[in-house]
Amino acid sequence: MTNKTVHITLTDSSGGSLKFALRGNPGETVLALSDNLGLGPISPYDPEARKAYFKSLFAEIEDEDYMTKSPEAEKFWDWVKDFWKQVSETEAKKIVWFTRRSVFEYTGFLELLSREKNPSELLVVDLTEGLDVVYEGKENEGPVRVVPRSLGELRPEWLLSGKTTARCLTEEELAYYLRRWEELKKDKRPLRTLWRGQLYAESPDIFDEKIRETVPETWVSAARVVGEVLNKLSEEYDQTGDMYLYSRLLELEKAGLVETEGERRSMRFLKVRKVQGRQL
Repeated sequence: MTNKTVHITLTDSSGGSLKFALRGNPGETVLALSDNLGLGPISPYDPEARKAYFKSLFAEIEDEDYMTKSPEAEKFWDWVKDFWKQVSETEAKKIVWFTRRSVFEYTGFLELLSREKNPSELLVVDLTEGLDVVYEGKENEGPVRVVPRSLGELRPEWLLSGKTTARCLTEEELAYYLRRWEELKKDKRPLRTLWRGQLYAESPDIFDEKIRETVPETWVSAARVVGEVLNKLSEEYDQTGDMYLYSRLLELEKAGLVETEGERRSMRFLKVRKVQGRQL
């Protein structure tokens, strides 16, 4: 690459926002990782093993992110492989954007850091503590602190304003991040979550009780249940995705813990309720 700066984001949504904010700047390119390392095998990072994991996990579901039911599925993993290839081959200055409030972004950052030949030279924009923004038309009211759970929540102009915070990691930070990622890679459990700002490996059923508590006595859309569970998990952290929670809801149905009615391929087409006559 001949670009002067390569910006790296760990979600498609934040990548899209940053691309929009940087439009008209030919010397700056944005690369976005689509793969959620909060789920699936990470030791070693093998796209083929991860593809098999998601194909099994979402076997009954039309998943929009990993496109497991789409002819485009192979292209998705080609995009992932191309992302890593471009990141490793570029000689441009690299700036990686993330928040430690998002499992998706935090795990992607750690994998990226572990691959860097000279990680101490990588510039990071860590917006975990948020940033001060001024709303259009409310300039007289002064800045407001916005703390996103994921960078995709930020307006493009707000996101770009975080560039001024880009810096290299300290030796202590670098050592901690690399050590923590190695520890997580040694744990074979396929799910990673956040608790009080720290990443932990967890069993696949960690959210099951919350899902069961949320399912009502009467028929409701499975999408509504999943949405409510997402809101209950944390107001501070982006713990997991809706598709994973939906896959767990289907597992609860298989175990006879909830009842379903309708098409299982999409949470929008499936209704769910507690098993009648049984106390959950």
